[in-house]
Amino acid sequence: MSFVPFQKELPVHKLARIFNKTTNSYKFYWLLAIIHLIQRHPQKSHFKFKTIVEEMVILSWYPANYFKISFGPSDQLRKLIYELSEQSGLIKPDSPKQLIRQEIRRLFNENTEVKKSITNLTNFVPFRLLQPFFSADLKGEKDSSKNKKTLLLAKERFQDLKPLYQFNDNTDGIILHDSWRNYFLINFKIIEGFCLWHLARFLQKKNPNTPNVNEKIISKPQRNSLNDARKIWQDVIRENDLFCPFSEIKLGKDFHIDHYLPWSFVLHDQIWNLIPINSRINSVKSNKIPDIQEHFTNYSEIQYTLLGYLLTNKKKKYLEDYVTNFHLNHQQLSALSEEGFSTKLHENITPLAQLALNAGFEKLIL
Repeated sequence: MSFVPFQKELPVHKLARIFNKTTNSYKFYWLLAIIHLIQRHPQKSHFKFKTIVEEMVILSWYPANYFKISFGPSDQLRKLIYELSEQSGLIKPDSPKQLIRQEIRRLFNENTEVKKSITNLTNFVPFRLLQPFFSADLKGEKDSSKNKKTLLLAKERFQDLKPLYQFNDNTDGIILHDSWRNYFLINFKIIEGFCLWHLARFLQKKNPNTPNVNEKIISKPQRNSLNDARKIWQDVIRENDLFCPFSEIKLGKDFHIDHYLPWSFVLHDQIWNLIPINSRINSVKSNKIPDIQEHFTNYSEIQYTLLGYLLTNKKKKYLEDYVTNFHLNHQQLSALSEEGFSTKLHENITPLAQLALNAGFEKLIL
């Protein structure tokens, strides 16, 4: 969604260009944080920088920590998130938002290094976001003096140029323009979509080999039930002697369904990536990447057994997952030898596993 709704008394054309030439993620998350805060506090016009940064961290926590999305090597927001992760022993990549928010607030108030990172972030983003509103006045201005001039212009031209906000007396917070606050309240979903559309384009360029980036940019998507896959594997285990690909313990009724490559990377439940594993191993495996040399053979063997079951029982829904990923038709799939199947699976899994490792996922060590 690349457009914003027209509003006669507001310079919406300035808002429409607000993400032009954006080189860091913080602009997107700063505006997203503001509109989310307005949505939760519709009567408020004053927000401290620290409150906005807290909301930015909440919005970007799962993309940065859980999905390992890269924001770029010099991105200050991701640097802050990593620092929060290191300083806190309580919050994990997939922790609930409430726990993340509580721990962030504590660190914001108590940790000196975190406070410095917040200052580094707020030295730029609140001013940079407003500069499209004063493009004529700032033309030719040196970067070193743009922030100071933006601060003055936001106050002096607040009523006629109508920037999104001006700054409070301590320059540690913003005062929203009432017309913009009302505009964001009325058009929240559209403006959120506008921000996310631009953010998705930005992050896709930073993560060209990461699957489903647009579904990983603001929150943790709802995971689907794996009950159907479990029923399939129960039948396969009942008919065959199968062993956990990682522990090599024989599988019985007490097994867990796991994603061979973590769901937080692939973001799907296709059957070629689902395997039964020993319940003890499940917590150790978590979202780590299996070593291809060490674990692939066991994984391939158990998958080939599954393929035989699916072909025999004509489970077309699940067979389609292999057909799509192997670029074969159903006849070619059914004709694959175990060696041929292993080769095709290896061709699909190996580059994905390497991409996940490159993105920051840990290697599984047992």
